[in-house]
Amino acid sequence: MTPYVQGGAEILVDDLRIQLKENGHMAHLYRIPFPDNYEAALMNTIAATRMLRLDGYDRVIAFKFPAYCVEHPNKVMWMFHQFRQVYELDGTEYGLPQSGVAKRIKEVVHAVDNADIPKSRHVYTNAQEVSNRLMKYNSIPSEVLPPPLKNAEHYYCDSTGDYIFYPSRINSLKRQHLMVQAMKHTKSGVKLVIAGQCPEAGYMREMRAFVAENGIEDKVTIMDEWISDERKVELLSKSLAAAYIPYKEDSCGFVTMEAQYASKPVITCIDSGGTVEFVRQGVDGCFVAPDPKDLAAAIDRLYEDKQMAQRMGELGRQSIEEKNITWENTIRRLLA
Repeated sequence: MTPYVQGGAEILVDDLRIQLKENGHMAHLYRIPFPDNYEAALMNTIAATRMLRLDGYDRVIAFKFPAYCVEHPNKVMWMFHQFRQVYELDGTEYGLPQSGVAKRIKEVVHAVDNADIPKSRHVYTNAQEVSNRLMKYNSIPSEVLPPPLKNAEHYYCDSTGDYIFYPSRINSLKRQHLMVQAMKHTKSGVKLVIAGQCPEAGYMREMRAFVAENGIEDKVTIMDEWISDERKVELLSKSLAAAYIPYKEDSCGFVTMEAQYASKPVITCIDSGGTVEFVRQGVDGCFVAPDPKDLAAAIDRLYEDKQMAQRMGELGRQSIEEKNITWENTIRRLLA
């Protein structure tokens, strides 16, 4: 994990440890600090992970690069994502700067993945999007094991409000800036509430500057903090809809699942990756181009037809319940 950064993956592994213990198992959670230096420090982290000795454990469950490089005869992979900067993000604004060093890092990471991932007893992923990438770039087959949502029973619909809610870690890959820019183009009385911790100070400054320059302070609220689960549940319950518009996300995202359990439609983008596995266009959500004007039009449609928004939310709730994603089934497969 990146030190001091809390996101969906961190929440999920915390919950998995708790669930394992509640099901009668002893479980320890080890976090490997991920370096922000992608040269020597990254190579050292790979080597250090391979030297870890966890022979006293019956099962090792590994999640992300390079943690899944650990050596163990009963290692099971539950892959959240690989080192994306050298895979599908390579050559984009989110990838590594193009250089000779970057090319070498890419070669090393590909070689490490090809060598270490197949050593797993089982290779699971959290979404079809991740399985597709693993097959495309590494020719490694895997099974999808979608993660259960923590405290799913806590989510509910209180009312159909007048704001779009986007709860997530705030960064350029999650693209909150597109939602902020969309508010400049909305014609209805809709508002936007964003909540989440932002480790990118420059990114937050740019969004706040856009809000001020365009005079939309009364339409946009940005909470640069990790709000409590109780506060998140409350804000979602009174929202019009939820937004989740990351770039090529690995899974559907906890935001999508939270919205569906709260009977709220989901606004997402056609290039948001795993959201396509849970959201159905025009049924329980909206897929639009990653363009502020297109987002604004979708937001206005929901605001102007709240009965439609409510109906879409109810269908989303029905859909997520029918998937029956439970911890009982998840733990059974991880320990098989």
